[in-house]
Amino acid sequence: MRRWWLGLMVVVGVLAATPALCDSTAVAPPDAAPGVPPAVPAKAPVAGSKAPKASSKSRPAPTRTSLKVRRVVLRVNHRVFQNFAEVDTVGFKKDFRIGDTDMTARIIDFVPDFTIGRDRKVVSRTDEPRNPAVRIVVKEKGAPHDTSWAFLNFPPHFSNRAVLAFQVLRIDFENHEPLLNKALRDTTAAGGKPR
Repeated sequence: MRRWWLGLMVVVGVLAATPALCDSTAVAPPDAAPGVPPAVPAKAPVAGSKAPKASSKSRPAPTRTSLKVRRVVLRVNHRVFQNFAEVDTVGFKKDFRIGDTDMTARIIDFVPDFTIGRDRKVVSRTDEPRNPAVRIVVKEKGAPHDTSWAFLNFPPHFSNRAVLAFQVLRIDFENHEPLLNKALRDTTAAGGKPR
């Protein structure tokens, strides 16, 4: 018991002496390796000292280009009818019919690098399509029924209320090269034809 208590006190002392680990304002950069502590934020200049002057040769901030989705190829699966699977090529923010049902769907949002922030909201880490996802609203007889996310390189999933699951197979952009599902890329032969 005594060794455990002594070990705990040593850990607390080390943590207290390391400001980067204890500072709640320090944030790790998005490309930091896991387990690497975040950088210590820059300290404000001390009163009476001179702040460093900005360089006259400073570069302008890089401009961010947002990707413009032209169309998406989706695989649609049904929870109850497991043999049901269809592939639809749909325009961004355009309605499309699901099979021969009264259901329609629409892609309403695109996130190039999907993640969920600390506030539990969906955000994009970068503007690069590293983990692309689309948000889909399903309507039944014109009334909204469900909203779900479909990912490029993850299998389709059913939310608690959903009867449909979607998987992105391809995304075509107006200002970027197309993205293919990893499984499709791996099954394409060198000649460009599926094996």
